[in-house]
This record gives sequence, structure tokens and C-alpha cells, in this order.
Amino acid sequence: MPTEKKTAIVLIGHGSRNPAGNDEFLAFCDRLAARHPERILVPCFIEFHDVLVADGIDRAVALGAERIVAVPVILLAAGHVKIEIPGILDEARARHPSVEIHYARNIGVCDATVRMLVERVAEADGDPPKDAENTGVLVLGRGSSDPDANGDIAKIARLFWEATEYDRVGYAFIGVTRPDLPTGVDRLIRLGVKAVVIAPYFLFTGVLMDRIRAMTDEFEKKYPDLRFTLSGYFEFHDRLLGVVEERIRTALEGEAMMACDTCQYRIAASEAAAHTHHHHH
Repeated sequence: MPTEKKTAIVLIGHGSRNPAGNDEFLAFCDRLAARHPERILVPCFIEFHDVLVADGIDRAVALGAERIVAVPVILLAAGHVKIEIPGILDEARARHPSVEIHYARNIGVCDATVRMLVERVAEADGDPPKDAENTGVLVLGRGSSDPDANGDIAKIARLFWEATEYDRVGYAFIGVTRPDLPTGVDRLIRLGVKAVVIAPYFLFTGVLMDRIRAMTDEFEKKYPDLRFTLSGYFEFHDRLLGVVEERIRTALEGEAMMACDTCQYRIAASEAAAHTHHHHH
């Protein structure tokens, strides 16, 4: 009977210029490791850290891994998830031809993320809400040059509306694309709301969360007759841990891998993106 291959889980965070964001991701990985002491877990980052994805793969191999599951702990699938990470994994397979390297799904939009968003807003605005009839909720995404990722923010806003008592729910982005945050707030005000809850669809803190906090303070000064509330990001939510565990399980069982990992169009898309991709923070 063949022996089970030694498996390592490489957890991939985005990375932030704000060290607090990177520290939160590492603390999240520590919590996951504490729930699974039998596993080899190696954290790494796409950018803005000393340990990048290629380093994480190499560390896992150095620890004796014969099989690696790379898990992008990233909410929405845009250029990093669809093109950059798969390319890095291709290079890692060439460096380590005897090691199986599988690519798990990112977090995405799922029942757990909707519930996390609902719970974070409830923590900030009350459960039941203070005044749902006169409160607008603005679901706020990072913003991307990928229309598919931006469309997911519109989808999550609709799913949030379906799951709550709030009648006026909009969406906006903190960078790259439109509508931007001030436009989203202005649209809700035009609908006659007396309060606005800004609900960031974010995993961890970082430069963008700092910007959102500062802009919320400015809105309070600009509109003194309105109540502004900023809900929390997901961070160490148990549901988030559960989603990552599910992504690991399905990848190990071969049930659901990232489609981009074997996509025949990825290399051509990568070459085109090299000429057009702009990443903003």
C-alpha cells in the first residue's frame, strides 16, 4: 500500500505597505496552524514582504513536502490570482519536478463571506439595526482593472441586501475603478438616508483601510447632520478560517482547483497583461 505523500499548505496573502496588515495575515495563519497542528503551513505574500510566493514554495520543499497546496487567501480573483500566482507556480514546478503542486480556489463570493459581511455590519450598526429604514449601506471593494472582480462586489452588495433589512444598499471602490467612495456616499445621500454604514469587503487592514478611516472622518465633517459608521473587516472571523479550510480540503481531494491553473488562455493573457496592467494602492 503506497504511503501518504508529505503535504504542505502554502498560504498566500496579498501583502501590504502597512506592516500591520502583514502581521494580521501572519496571525491568521498562526490561528489556522493551531487548529491543524498535524499540517505543515507556510505563509507567504504576493508583494510587500520578504517572503514571497516562490520563497514559500521553496520553504515547503525544504521542509520535506512532496505535495503542496497553494491557497490564495485573497477575496476576489483578479490579475494576481488569475495570472501572476499560476505563473509563479509553473516556475516552481520546473524547479521542483518531483513535487506535486496544486492551486486551491481563492475566497471569492460565497455564503460564508455574505454572512461575515452581515455580521460585521450588525456589530457596527446593531442587531437589529438602529434605523434600517433610514440607513444606507455602502459595500466597499478594493477596486480592480478586472471587470469580473468588480462585478463580484456588485454581486455581494445584492446578496447583502437579500440577507438584511436594509433597503438602500450600494457599492463603491476605494481605488482603480468607479464608482469611488465619495460617489457611493453621495448616491446614498441623494436617496434620502439619514445614516450611512460603510462596509469594507476586506480581509485585513492595510494602507487602503487607513485611507477609508480617514475618508469616513471627512464625511462626518462634511455632512454633520448624518451619522456615519465604518464596519469592521473580516480579519480573524471563524467563518474565514472555515472557508480556507474548505479550500484546502477540496484542493487535496481534487474537487475544485483554480481554473486558471490549467487554462489554455492564461499565458496569452499574461503576455497581454504585461503591457496593460496597472496596480494601484
